Amino acid sequence: MDIDIIIPIYNAFDFVKKCIETVIEHTDLTQHTLLLVNDKSTDERILPLLNSFIKDNQSLNIILIDNKDNQGFVRTVNIGMQYSHHDVVLLNSDTEVTRNWLSKIQNCAYSKPAVATVTPLSNNATLASVPVFLAENTIPPGLSVEEYADIVEKCSMNLFPDIPTAHGFCMYIKREAIDDLGLFDEETFGKGYGEENDFSYRCLQAGYRHLLCDNTYIYHKGTQSFTQEKTNLINSHLQILKERYPVCFANTEAFVQQNPISEIQLNVRYNTDMYSKKNVLIVIHEFKAINERNIGGTTLHVHDLIRNMRKEFNFHVIYYSVDDFRYYLTSYFSSDEITVSLGMYSQYTALNLYNDVFKKDIERLITVLRIDLIHIHHLRNMYLDIFKVAQEKNVPFIYTMHDFYSICPSVKLFDEETFLCSYNNQNGCSSCISKKFKQNINFIPLWRKEFYSNLKLAKKIIVPSSNTKNIVLDIYKDLTIDVIEHGYNQVNKELNYSNIKKNKKEKFNIAFIGGISEEKGLRYLKGLIAEARKSEITIHLFGMAENKKYNTNKQNYIYHGEYLQKDLPNLLLENDIKLVCLMSMWPETYSYTLSESLIAEIPVITFDLGAIAERVKAIDAGWIFPIHSTAKDIFKFILTVKSNIAGEYQKKKENIRHYLKEMKSVKEMADEYARIYNKTINTFPVLAYDTNDTQSKIEFYKKSRELNPSSIKSIQEKKEYKRIKNIIKGSAPFKRAFREMKLYRETYKNSKWRNKILFKFIWYRIICLNTCSTFTQKYY
Repeated sequence: MDIDIIIPIYNAFDFVKKCIETVIEHTDLTQHTLLLVNDKSTDERILPLLNSFIKDNQSLNIILIDNKDNQGFVRTVNIGMQYSHHDVVLLNSDTEVTRNWLSKIQNCAYSKPAVATVTPLSNNATLASVPVFLAENTIPPGLSVEEYADIVEKCSMNLFPDIPTAHGFCMYIKREAIDDLGLFDEETFGKGYGEENDFSYRCLQAGYRHLLCDNTYIYHKGTQSFTQEKTNLINSHLQILKERYPVCFANTEAFVQQNPISEIQLNVRYNTDMYSKKNVLIVIHEFKAINERNIGGTTLHVHDLIRNMRKEFNFHVIYYSVDDFRYYLTSYFSSDEITVSLGMYSQYTALNLYNDVFKKDIERLITVLRIDLIHIHHLRNMYLDIFKVAQEKNVPFIYTMHDFYSICPSVKLFDEETFLCSYNNQNGCSSCISKKFKQNINFIPLWRKEFYSNLKLAKKIIVPSSNTKNIVLDIYKDLTIDVIEHGYNQVNKELNYSNIKKNKKEKFNIAFIGGISEEKGLRYLKGLIAEARKSEITIHLFGMAENKKYNTNKQNYIYHGEYLQKDLPNLLLENDIKLVCLMSMWPETYSYTLSESLIAEIPVITFDLGAIAERVKAIDAGWIFPIHSTAKDIFKFILTVKSNIAGEYQKKKENIRHYLKEMKSVKEMADEYARIYNKTINTFPVLAYDTNDTQSKIEFYKKSRELNPSSIKSIQEKKEYKRIKNIIKGSAPFKRAFREMKLYRETYKNSKWRNKILFKFIWYRIICLNTCSTFTQKYY
């Protein structure tokens, strides 16, 4: 079927030239006709340019209509439609068409009954804009218009959804609609703006429909700026449309508000990078933003991998939020991040190993995101279906074990009486299960049976320490496990040494770090505080204690509260910490707090247990105690270290300095993982995904609702506000309260709570405590 392509032209030489060139390149003009309508352009180069296209392409159907007088945009379009007797495409002269554009749009027009118009996707076409709805988008860096159009076509779900109005930048109109309803209303909309909406609404009232061609992308330069005259014209024409077609106008506004075609935009946004890189699915139990406080080591490790490998791989992180009991997916592309909510999964007990709804979501997710590799970091709050789906879809997976969840859901193999539990004696698990899980049935045999059968399918199992490897092999004896130690980036400490303020009484400062729970040595924090009351030892806590009683200052005890990971080494230095107590009562698998202590060049004391002891022994960076030592034993030893600070203590510091010269960086660790990723992906390539699996895409996008970045930030702001308000109202040191308030105001400059937190500080820390004069002298 013949189609006439009508391009109304008025000046814009460069745009016109490019537009016509792309039409000639990508359109069969031996079958279809290009109709150039020049509306008396004042640029004298335009007419010769148009004639040259006809002269240079005499075998093609190119016709020029040269208006003798300027008719205006709408009248010029009507002239073209009156000349034609076929379906037409109205094409702005600042567009660039792409490969197979016309045949795809025509197929869309005849794919459903009673279609009047079709509009393709574009970077700049209001409701047809992708990937951001109603916005002027740019072509992603490194891609040409043609390459981007190819991606849109490849990933398209071919939904061809109904839309409330066509867009005039590229508007396919069936001849029967023109014959039934006439031309554009040039008398009302002669200068443009709203004429295609008026025509579209007339079509709707006559029973026709308008479709969005979601497999075709046309580039549109668009209007760069509006004069006041144009703005007034647009507003007046909108008012006319509202009065003429109140129902149609209201439906369009509702469409804009609800965005029922968001899955098309999200699909394009995801696929822009997915075709150019390999895609890795990260599975983790929780996942906080890197700028939040109190982040666990597993999350820190995953952030390190993403930051250092993001240019080579796309990362998709699925995780569980304990804040609202929902599952989320955050995708990290080269220069884009997308977070969507996956919903909730019902379970009958906390120990369910499998979940059919979760399995179906994972199946869709792997298909839609074209996953090449799954990297499991933690499965708490997840289900073992992830292994089954990987096997069924032939997607290779690797597993980094950060603790002992695969052995027991208690995670840490901790026993309050004996420290390390008898994990290799299943018969002894019953009493622990009764206490920790309030159950009478020993579920460990089935737990380990299911984990073992799935772990054998892994292409690689990784642990961060040899001690961890030995414990896992005690249970799963024939697994092959590699040890890859985590990396850590050192910080600049030079500027902080001058900030160290010596205590007038020459106090000897020791520190506990992190979240201090029972298994992290809470009983030793309690014991050392009691022992230090009448001594020259001051104990510091950087982090939070599980027992809130210890989240406030006491005699010879300073509570600093939560911290950002990057700040910890300097906080230790600024407070002149001499020893760090890492009193974990379970076999930790690595310990970021040990790395942070070493970067600050501070020796540690710990128990002969897990990776901490393994690492400390390897470089002789501190002192290791038997696991049943008492707080009194440890305190007596701290006194001996204090009295002999120039002896063995200095040797430990020298050993640490020597170690730091060769300490593995995050980049070096990421390079190791990149080699593993590439080797695994190349050795076990995923069979080509079915790009026509539209149903999986529809179900994924319908269920997955993108979170507004501003709402995410607002949630973080509110959480921080509440946290800092509690610090200000509590008994934290004045200096810390001031620092936290100041940091919040600097971080969230547009927050509605920015001034409120200042007023809280003034009220609780100045007016109520009558310290205004001290505040003024010290800080202003």
